[in-house]
Amino acid sequence: MSRLTIGSNLCQCGECGAYFRSPSAFDKHRTGGQEARTCLTPDEMRAVGMVVNAAGFWVGQALDGERWFSSKT
Repeated sequence: MSRLTIGSNLCQCGECGAYFRSPSAFDKHRTGGQEARTCLTPDEMRAVGMVVNAAGFWVGQALDGERWFSSKT
C-alpha cells in the first residue's frame, strides 16, 4: 500500500507525493487493478470532481462553505 498516514485522517501518497485530506480522497486518486495501480494526474483528479482545499490537501469534493482552489497543484 502506498498510503502514508501523516496525521488524523491526513494522507500522503507514497507514489506521487500528493497530500490528501482523507483516506477516501486518497483511494479516489488511485486507479487500476491491485497489481497495476497508478495515480490519477492532477488534471484527472479535477475531472472527477476533486479539488485542493485552502490547506493544500486534495479532497474528494468541495464542501459547502469550504475555501478551495482548483488551480494546478
